[in-house]
Amino acid sequence: MEDLTTLRRRRKVLRSSLTKTCNELEDELQQDSVNEDRLAGLLSTLTLRFEALSQKDSAIGEILYQDKDLKNADLEAEQKGVDQYSVKYFEVHHKAQKVLSRSEVETTDCKSVPNQSTTSGQVDSKQSRYKLPTMKLKEFNGTLSEWLPFWSQFQKIHEDCTLDNSDKMGYLIMSMTPGSPAKQLVESYPATGSMYPTVVQAFQARYGREDLLVEYYIRELLRIVIHNNVSSEKLPLVTLYDKLQSHLRNLESLKITSNMCAPFLMPLVSSCLSEDVLKLWERSCSAVSSSDSTSKDHLESLMQFLKAEVEGAQKLELAKSGFGLTSTKTPVKPIHTPRRDFKMENKQCEVAAKVSTAAGLVNTPPRGESCLFCTGNHNPQDCNKSMTLSQKLDIVRNKQVCFACLKYGHRVSRCRLKAKLSCQNCKGKHHTVLCPRESDAVTNSFVNTKPSNVLLQTLVVKIKGVNNKKQSRHARLMIDTGSQQSYVLDKTVSSLGYTPLRKESMRHALFGGSVTNTMEHNVYNIVIANLDDTFVCDFNVYGQNEICSPIPSIPPGPWMEELKQHAIQLSDVRHPTATIDILIGADIAASLWTGNRVVLSSGLVAMETCLGWTLSGKMPSVS
Repeated sequence: MEDLTTLRRRRKVLRSSLTKTCNELEDELQQDSVNEDRLAGLLSTLTLRFEALSQKDSAIGEILYQDKDLKNADLEAEQKGVDQYSVKYFEVHHKAQKVLSRSEVETTDCKSVPNQSTTSGQVDSKQSRYKLPTMKLKEFNGTLSEWLPFWSQFQKIHEDCTLDNSDKMGYLIMSMTPGSPAKQLVESYPATGSMYPTVVQAFQARYGREDLLVEYYIRELLRIVIHNNVSSEKLPLVTLYDKLQSHLRNLESLKITSNMCAPFLMPLVSSCLSEDVLKLWERSCSAVSSSDSTSKDHLESLMQFLKAEVEGAQKLELAKSGFGLTSTKTPVKPIHTPRRDFKMENKQCEVAAKVSTAAGLVNTPPRGESCLFCTGNHNPQDCNKSMTLSQKLDIVRNKQVCFACLKYGHRVSRCRLKAKLSCQNCKGKHHTVLCPRESDAVTNSFVNTKPSNVLLQTLVVKIKGVNNKKQSRHARLMIDTGSQQSYVLDKTVSSLGYTPLRKESMRHALFGGSVTNTMEHNVYNIVIANLDDTFVCDFNVYGQNEICSPIPSIPPGPWMEELKQHAIQLSDVRHPTATIDILIGADIAASLWTGNRVVLSSGLVAMETCLGWTLSGKMPSVS
């Protein structure tokens, strides 16, 4: 029998070998692709080392227990060391055995299913092992559109015989979206294993009825039809094909095949398409259709046609993006011919040719001519931009177009359309937009520049400076509810030290329907008060170089005595300047009216605001 020293030396070697084998096993388990043969060999070696180590531990333990002088603490330390190696062995052994067992089960399953890629039907038992991410159960929120993908995943748990009903109930509750009607339905039953079949039966009766799901997906097809026929924004062909394909496949999963529903699905699907796409399909279908074709054949051929169009559009987009054809532009040189003495305007044209496909026929907005005067998407004779006749003639001359029909390519002396033109004003052989009689009627101002006998709602206020105390000045203010925004002169706020908060761009719609070009305005927050500082307010206004033509203040007249009788004092009387500094639009005016109103015998109307009284109306004639 070996002595204690020899046993401990041999045990030390075995422990070192066991530790080394365990480390090699753990390294192999950490690999993305596990070598199962090496794993099995290391596991067998580890088992042999542990069995030999267990024998040495037993022999050493027998000797130590026979030594009566040995203390219990030494025996406990010895046993603790033995337990550490035992735990390490069983932990690594369990991990390796788990991987090998899982591989054997998957290999057996693969052998039971014929391999379609080989003729022998045999499957290679060696499969690579990968660490796949943990799959999360799909949540169900109670909408019918989510039922089929949810149940296809949860059905595996439902039909698993190895799981207890209590576990299935827990998984079902976890799969419900918090706060959804489906969650409320499941939680209305006791969360016990015995209630699980009842809960699933009620759950399927609520959301999994085939008749309800079939009706839902048919309504979704109708929804696409209504959207494409009513809405101005049509679905792109790719999106339309994906939605149709999805709904048809969902109906097939509910056992509603093309043989059963093709007679009513075919009109629904064809109604989703535009007229141009249908014409293309009819032309392609008429070449290959036979007399005995059914609705099912038409439906399948239509879906195949849409698939081909989507694939063609995808290849076209790939080709254009691959060679940079979508952004490259090449200028076309002006054409000079000896017969014509005019110059064609330089234009930019796309390099990529425009290929006619059904994808390009869906949602293509109508193209109009580019306007000469404002570059808008309309004919130049329909342009409402406010311009003088000389400005229009300069544009026509610079762009070298016909002065009669406003077309490129010829002079007015050779215009074939000139004889058909008739001006609405002077009956001349030109468009009305170039009529000289309208040159005097064009104006860019809302306010009549001629002397007027109508009083506007003006008053004098204090506009505070930035410090709001030390610096202020009087300013004339006009209320105009026909304006949507409020404005202030840029020079007025600049003199008081105001700085713009931001910049905004807008277009102004003028009287007569004309629209200005986009203009950029500074936005200020100004503080104004009445003359006695009993009312102070602040609001945002837009900066403007000139608000309107000069507007005189209220002249003296017999109405002044009548105003005194009503204790009404006007602030804008005999003001030295006729410039309007602030215009209050409809955005601010309503908050300033007090509601007090006095109608004078002359017909003028005095209305009170928080900033003072205004007088407006047509002035009577004074002898």
